[in-house]
Formats: sequence, structure tokens, C-alpha cells
Amino acid sequence: MINLASSQWEIFSAVLVCAGATFATRALPFYMSSFSFLSSLEVVEKYIGQMIMVVLVFYSLKGINLFAYPYAIPEISGVAVAILVHLISKNALFSIILSTAVYMCLLRFL
Repeated sequence: MINLASSQWEIFSAVLVCAGATFATRALPFYMSSFSFLSSLEVVEKYIGQMIMVVLVFYSLKGINLFAYPYAIPEISGVAVAILVHLISKNALFSIILSTAVYMCLLRFL
């Protein structure tokens, strides 16, 4: 652990490790772009938005309680509005804003 009582060598080595890790994470994508597994990366690149949204939906719904008031009505309604609005309008920003508004209103007034 680095603190005020740390020696100069400990602080220097911590900065050096952080700088090396930062450089490696910045340079690694350029180095890896020359390999042949680019087609699998294209699939991930194409569907990364949907993957992140699925993870976020499950993470946000993990703590709901179906057996206590308000019986997860705001959460389920918000997800349903987001799905319906996105299927109708195909506008992600509009569906996010409208479903958030529905969720907040139900959370406030239920």
C-alpha cells in the first residue's frame, strides 16, 4: 500500500507499473489487429451494444421483490415501455427517456 510513509522507490515502482499497464492497454488493440481472428471480433463489435444492454437489464432487475409493495410494478413497467417503444419507433434514446420517465413516475406515485 502506498502512503505518505512510502519510500521513493516504492512510489516510483508503482508509477512505473501503472504507466506500463496503461501503455499496454493502449497498444494491445493495434498489435492484435494484425491477427487472423478479426472475424470473431467483428461479431462482438456488431453485437456489443445489445450485450451490454442485456447485462444492464439483468443487473438492474436483480434486486426486485415480487412479494412486497409495490410488487416490482415500476421496474416491470419501465422494461415493458422500453421494449414496446423501441419496437415501435426504433429510437433507442427515445425509448430510454420514456421508460425512465415511466419508471420514475411510478416509483414516485406508487
